Amino acid sequence: GAVFQSRKVEIVADAQKDPRHFAEIDLACGSVTRDMITIPLKKWTGNPIGVVQVMNKRDGQLDEEDVRILTITCALSAMAIEQARLFEHTKRAELAQERTKALTQFQARLRALATELNLTEQRERRHLATELHDHLGQMLVVGKMKLSRARQLPGLVPKCQGLLNEVDQVLTQSITYTRTLVADLAPL
Repeated sequence: GAVFQSRKVEIVADAQKDPRHFAEIDLACGSVTRDMITIPLKKWTGNPIGVVQVMNKRDGQLDEEDVRILTITCALSAMAIEQARLFEHTKRAELAQERTKALTQFQARLRALATELNLTEQRERRHLATELHDHLGQMLVVGKMKLSRARQLPGLVPKCQGLLNEVDQVLTQSITYTRTLVADLAPL
């Protein structure tokens, strides 16, 4: 963490004597760390994005020449990592843009379907109102007219007159109810 925060290269000539060295690393790697270089992983300028540690030069000790080579390698690696991150970010942005476009198209289609459904409902209401008015309503009116003529026939029995009056009331209520339904289905 010290190299990451300081942004400065650190060379450890004898890793076994350095209190920061973890012996578990040697055990995990199956080797003994003699010396090491820790270098910030960053472009030529700017903040580091990590660190790189190099241990044990094959022949001799790690030196300033190794630092120069590692500096170039780390700068190129950092640029490649940032490039990969930018590429991934761009891909995510493109995917988000595609999803937004698809969602916008879906919403437009949904609005069109809702409008179409509303228009269909209005047409069906008008059709049903027309059927009620032109057919059922007219049949009830014709029935009421015929009933009125029947009440005027001479020699009607009083019981029949009372029954005809009741039927007339039922027809009047049915006509009123039909008109209410027509008005509710297709208000002007």
